[in-house]
This record gives sequence, C-alpha cells and structure tokens, in this order.
Amino acid sequence: MKLLKHFLFTGILAIMITYNAFASLEINFNSHYGIAFPFNSIKVNDNYKNTIYDSVDGTLGFEALLFFQIGNYFKLFEDDYTSIIKGVSLFGDIGFSINALMSDYKENNNKYMELMAFYSIMVGATVKLNFSKMSIGFGTGILAPLYSVVASSKYGGVIAAPDDLDNWNVNDMRNLFKAPIMPYVKLTVEGFLYLVPNFAVTLGGYMMYNFGMQYKTDVINSNLGNNIYNKYNFSDLSIGLVLAISLGRYN
Repeated sequence: MKLLKHFLFTGILAIMITYNAFASLEINFNSHYGIAFPFNSIKVNDNYKNTIYDSVDGTLGFEALLFFQIGNYFKLFEDDYTSIIKGVSLFGDIGFSINALMSDYKENNNKYMELMAFYSIMVGATVKLNFSKMSIGFGTGILAPLYSVVASSKYGGVIAAPDDLDNWNVNDMRNLFKAPIMPYVKLTVEGFLYLVPNFAVTLGGYMMYNFGMQYKTDVINSNLGNNIYNKYNFSDLSIGLVLAISLGRYN
C-alpha cells in the first residue's frame, strides 16, 4: 500500500510539473540587426613597428542574427498586481549570425580597407526580467563560425593570412585561430505589442560584446614567411534593433 501511495504521489507530481512547464512554455522567433565597432589588439616585433602590420585599426561593421528561443515563463507575485516585475523567463537560444567587420591599415600614407565576414551558428542562453509590456534580457553564448569571406582593397586576403587564402572554411579557422569560437554577452530591452493573448510582436534594442578570436601567431608568421606578430586578437561591440514574435508570454 505504501508503495502504491508513493507511486501515485510521484505520478501526480510528475503530471503537475509537466503541465505547469508546458503551460508556461514561451517561444520567440528573434532577429537582431546592428552596427558593429571592431577592436584589434596587435603586437608586432620591433622590426615591424609602424608598418602595415602594426597599423590595422577596426573601423565599422554590421551584423544580423536570426535565432529561435524556447524556454519557460515563471510568473512571480501572482497575487500582487502592484508588483513591477511580473515574471522571469529562462531561454535556450539557437540560430544563425552574420558578422562583417571592417578595418583600415596604412602603407606609405595610403589607406586600405580589409573585411572579415563570418557566417556562424549561434548557441546561448538568456534570462529575462518581465514587466507588464516589456522585458530586460541578459544573454551569453558562443558564435561558432562555419565559413568566412575575407578581402582587402589591396591584397586578395587580409594581411594576417596568405594572399591566396581569401575564403576560410572550418578547418582553415581551426588552423588560424587558437579557439575557433567567439563568446559573447548581450543586453536587450524589448517592448511587447499583444495582438491576442499570449501572442505579441516585439520591438526593442540590444547591445552585444563579441569577444572575437585570437590568431595563432606562429601559424600566421609561418604563412607570411616572417616573424611579424607577437599577438593578434580582434573583438567588437555592437548595438542595434530587435524584431521578434513572442508566443506564450503572459501580458
């Protein structure tokens, strides 16, 4: 009898948890469009100071993210209608991103431009504080590049890689970078326009810091045929627009 009671209790509890989880299910279809401000951190050997290799400065870029969020909405202060915070949402994020980063460098007082455009899988997690018709989100994760197009206004590829390597696949990036992934953190502020209960159009803004990647300086020095770089890292800060559709969020 005790075993039967224990079995019934466990079954009822499991049903309640499952029901509550799916009853609070929240799904978002998100898109971010932003302007990126790249940063390069470069150290060269003494013989290459004040050369093109020492002058690469991040200028501008853009990014676009399309991703899917699925998670759970946890309602807070259910009986307190005066509470500012209505609930907390926890999400898993998966999607696709394009990051195009531009830099300038100088040679004999002439300025040239180079471009690195990364096509990446995005995997991350987000927590959102939900107010009546808006939310503030904090997210983190990684961008895993699948392919990259690189170009220079003077050379075939960027000056940190051989001229003939103007498109990078996964194996190329594994060879060129210490870790071929780009961690990120981001902040979002979103407003919700409810068309029907639990269905809303989202409009807002975001700020995101992409930690970028670190070149393997021994590899690129070998590729270039000279001992040029001691350090070459890049990162970027972006700001932009959030457009999304939200399903299951409470008003």
